[in-house]
Amino acid sequence: MHHAATRAYIVRECAELAIVLAVLVVVARLTHVSLTIWLTVPLAKIAMSILVYRLFVRRSARLEPLTGSEAIVGREATALTPLTPRGHVALRGEVWSARLTAAATVAEGRSVRVVAVDGTTLHVVPTDDVP
Repeated sequence: MHHAATRAYIVRECAELAIVLAVLVVVARLTHVSLTIWLTVPLAKIAMSILVYRLFVRRSARLEPLTGSEAIVGREATALTPLTPRGHVALRGEVWSARLTAAATVAEGRSVRVVAVDGTTLHVVPTDDVP
C-alpha cells in the first residue's frame, strides 16, 4: 500500500510539473523573457516537492496506525477486574471487555498484551507469556 501511495504522489507531481513547464514555455515565448528566468520556477517546484516528499510522505509511512485494530494489537493493557478468562482491561484510558486466550487467570492490576480484536472484545495474554 505504501508503494501505491508513493507512486500516486510521484505521478501527480510529474503531471503538475509538466503543466507548469508547458505554461512557462508559452509565457516565455509570448513575453520575450529569457527561458532561463522562467525555468527557475519549476526548479523551485521540484525542490519543494522533494522536500515535502522527504519530510512528510516517507515519514508518515513509518508512523504507527492511530485507529483500528492495527493500533491496538501488540499494546499493553491493565486488568481492571480479574480475567477468568473474561473481564475488563484499561487501554489508553478506555475500558474494554477482554478475554484471555491462554489457559490462565490474570489478577486485577496485572499487565496483559493485546493479541487480537473481536468487535469490542480484546483477546489478551499475560505479559509474562509474551516473548
